[in-house]
Amino acid sequence: MRATDEADGEKMLRCAVVGTLSVEGLNPYADFDFAHDVAKRQLFEPPVSKSDDSLLQVVDDLPGGAVTGRLRDGARLSDGTAVDVEMVATALSRSPWYQPLLDVSTRGDRVVFTPKGRAFDVRAFLGSDRVRFGVQTEGAWLGTGRYRVVETTDEGIRLEANPHHPRPPSISNVMLRGYEPGDGCERIRADIATEDIDLTAALSREELVDVRGVRKLFAAGTSTALLWLNTRVLSAPIRSAIAKGIDRYTVLATTYENPMAFLAPSVMPPGQGTIRMRLPYERADAERALQEVDLPDGPLRMIVVWGRRPYMPDPDKWSAELQRQLNALGLRVELVHTSTLEDYQRKLASGDYALALGGWNAVSPSPSEFVDAMLHSSMIPKGTGSAGCNYGWVEDAEMDAALQAFRSVPSREHEQALLHRVETTAPVLPLAYGTTSIAARWDLEGIEPSDGAIFDLAQLRWSET
Repeated sequence: MRATDEADGEKMLRCAVVGTLSVEGLNPYADFDFAHDVAKRQLFEPPVSKSDDSLLQVVDDLPGGAVTGRLRDGARLSDGTAVDVEMVATALSRSPWYQPLLDVSTRGDRVVFTPKGRAFDVRAFLGSDRVRFGVQTEGAWLGTGRYRVVETTDEGIRLEANPHHPRPPSISNVMLRGYEPGDGCERIRADIATEDIDLTAALSREELVDVRGVRKLFAAGTSTALLWLNTRVLSAPIRSAIAKGIDRYTVLATTYENPMAFLAPSVMPPGQGTIRMRLPYERADAERALQEVDLPDGPLRMIVVWGRRPYMPDPDKWSAELQRQLNALGLRVELVHTSTLEDYQRKLASGDYALALGGWNAVSPSPSEFVDAMLHSSMIPKGTGSAGCNYGWVEDAEMDAALQAFRSVPSREHEQALLHRVETTAPVLPLAYGTTSIAARWDLEGIEPSDGAIFDLAQLRWSET
């Protein structure tokens, strides 16, 4: 496709992602998947947003931390089906993101969201990217967002403006083109050079260095690369020794020319945390500690996330370096690579591992939501599509209390107490911060790098000059 290609008389926006796109992958309640999440952001709305046409209007607070909202007038799915409060409550109550945290019910013309057992910022949660509303009809997922699916092809997924949304996007036609992970980035680089792609966040800063003829935008990411240490398999002394014995700089140096620019000082991503954790590299202390404890029988299995991420350019290189370092400490590590989202989730839900290499992406401005997903006991994996990322299997009353205090009052004092508990128990080790690198045609306007790699395409427009 060339830049002059048109659909229905209008120029089509062509956006490149790494991953195979399919109708099945558009489930708004499935776990995070960068390729499909670009599509899902266009098709499905969160219940609450800052815009005047938010799906839920007149959101009010109720006693006990509950909130309630009325549907916007004339709300419809993208096929024209009228939306009512029962439809919204039924769909959201089945979501794995909601089930551990909220009861969803109706009261007259209102949808009511009631916290389960612990107070938190329900409004912020309802506005995050993980809690979008959609309904499955005859095998297809329908939403109320500003785009709808026209067709799926071998090339990807074609979208058009949703005629039933009150605020149509400026660009009516979009092709989301999926590239296979193996050589996808090289192919995207080639297609940008020949103007066969208009927009992508799939390439790293290093991969964009010699790309010409496009606008390049860079921003701090909203994600953190993490190494989880399974508390059910590894004792506290072993976890602490592993955290001290890993040279994070050398791990990052396998893919970055300047590792210090990406080294994470906290589990919380840029812009959310204010305190640096104490994360010393003390190899000698780690070796002595491991000599004083009984090590687990057999090799330690490390689950490795599949495919590149904004927070991890090459999981295979990082896992190999981690394996080398841990083997040098006297720990035998077996790498368990994964191939798909379902494969990764299934292995994590089994709990049959000692370490897990992956990461987490912030989907709201709330720092408490990020650490809650990672550390609260309610976020232990319960199967594919689990709501959080407590892959360290942390069940710790003091950690839950520290999380609750930080969620109730996100002060520096409560952040310090929470991170101290993480340092003490060592269920997870932060490795690196993600970054957002965007390449776009010069005549494409409205891009906000701070939004991250999951674009809101409805905000974009073609330049009139």
